Amino acid sequence: MSKMNGKTARTLLMVTVMVASALMPLVPEASELREEAKTMRTAVSTDVTALSIDEGGWDWYEVTLDEAPDGVLVITASSDNTGVTVEPAYLKFTKVNWDEIQYFDVYVEGPDDDGADTTATISHSISGTDTVFAGVSIADVTITGVDYDTDTDADGLHDGIDDDDDNDQTDDANDAFPLDDTEDTDTDGDGTGDNADTDDDGDGVDDASDAFPLDDTEDTDTDGDGTGDNADTDDDGDGVDDANEDAGCELVQDCDGDGTTDDADDFPSDANETTDTDGDGVGDNSDAFPSDGTEDTDTDGDGTGDNADDFPNDANETTDTDGDGVGDNADDFDNDASEDTDTDGDGTGDNSDAFPADDTEDTDTDGDGTGDNADDFPSDANETTDTDGDGVGDNADDFDNDDTEDTDTDGDGTGDNSDAFPTDDTEDTDTDGDGTGDNADT
Repeated sequence: MSKMNGKTARTLLMVTVMVASALMPLVPEASELREEAKTMRTAVSTDVTALSIDEGGWDWYEVTLDEAPDGVLVITASSDNTGVTVEPAYLKFTKVNWDEIQYFDVYVEGPDDDGADTTATISHSISGTDTVFAGVSIADVTITGVDYDTDTDADGLHDGIDDDDDNDQTDDANDAFPLDDTEDTDTDGDGTGDNADTDDDGDGVDDASDAFPLDDTEDTDTDGDGTGDNADTDDDGDGVDDANEDAGCELVQDCDGDGTTDDADDFPSDANETTDTDGDGVGDNSDAFPSDGTEDTDTDGDGTGDNADDFPNDANETTDTDGDGVGDNADDFDNDASEDTDTDGDGTGDNSDAFPADDTEDTDTDGDGTGDNADDFPSDANETTDTDGDGVGDNADDFDNDDTEDTDTDGDGTGDNSDAFPTDDTEDTDTDGDGTGDNADT
């Protein structure tokens, strides 16, 4: 039924209801029914609470009153999504048309490119001069605009216009699995992507054992030259074409007779060697360090290869950190190239120690032969001792055992501090203080 035919049918239904209502007074119970209806709460109703509409399409819903208003009742509809619109903007009910069904038409824009449904909520408000329906509310109607497009990778572009539907960075045109972001290639065309396929080229050899996992004509490369045995004219890489070697011989010959076939022998011409684990060109049997490509010899047998050993002929030394020619084990100062020995063990190397055999001294600032620790005058080469501790060295102190005197100017044996006449060697006392020494004072 078309939208217009639906509206016509509803109108005919309302006419029938109106006729039936007119006949109600003829029915004995009509008066009682009207009284019961008056006791019911007034209501404004819609025939649906949700509509599902194709994007780009439209539909309607009904609005009805259960009682006549006493004035004008205006019902306004509004959508919270600009992509979903409602017409007309409002419906108006009066005492004349209150029992007619009125409709809101809903339109959904589209279709769009995002592959996602459009949603909206239509809410209603009541206004006008009516008081009968004061305080009455109308339920919201939820709208779903159905988008039949698919957006596999949810990037906002539906698959119909998206060049990389699964967003695996491989364009759909080159993607064997355009809707699977874990796969893009199926080398053998068996329907299983290479990432999940254990035999990508379908040659019956698992990828883990296949030297050419993407080439179904090859699976083995005996000589490791990058060309599969099927295409290689010299499978063992010995310089002799397969056609010129005895059938079945090329992979089993043992030129040096050491029991290892040449194709497996790192030294096919040396009967003493077969393997070079570290690839340094020295066979494991002769290599003191078969797993270290930087070493093969340890002359002094100290466990450090000659290349890394600063003292390859000294089993007691391997490293000379400061490069002074003395190994760290014997060097008292292995980080100081200017020192290597500390004879007295005082922490100062002999080269810098003024007293290399005296652990109490290492410096003689004034060069007088007495270390600074023992020298009362470390910066005075003329003095070393101050016996009486008066600050004057014994060499300059006329009284080196008397801390109250250090000078006797007149040489009379009495220090200047005690001599009343320090420049007169005939006098040193003036008992009465008259300025005349006791010797001359009568």
